[in-house]
Amino acid sequence: HPQPVVLDSNLRFPRSARLCQHPRGVWLATTRRERSESPPPGVELLEVAAANGRVDLSDLLRRLAARGIRSVMVEGGATVIGAFL
Repeated sequence: HPQPVVLDSNLRFPRSARLCQHPRGVWLATTRRERSESPPPGVELLEVAAANGRVDLSDLLRRLAARGIRSVMVEGGATVIGAFL
């Protein structure tokens, strides 16, 4: 049962995204400490460290491991995939 985790350094994830309806909810990894509104239902914010203005993947992976996540499947563009590699 996959746990969706979205990398969103600037909290631009749309409140109307279908992913919010996922049965396990979605974890939104962000570097922003300030938010003007609460996250939509089904979304849990994970505040992680920043690296070059983006989500620090090492910090994120440590936090996921602390929550029992032992493997990840990465979907994304060249920047995200390259960073994981």
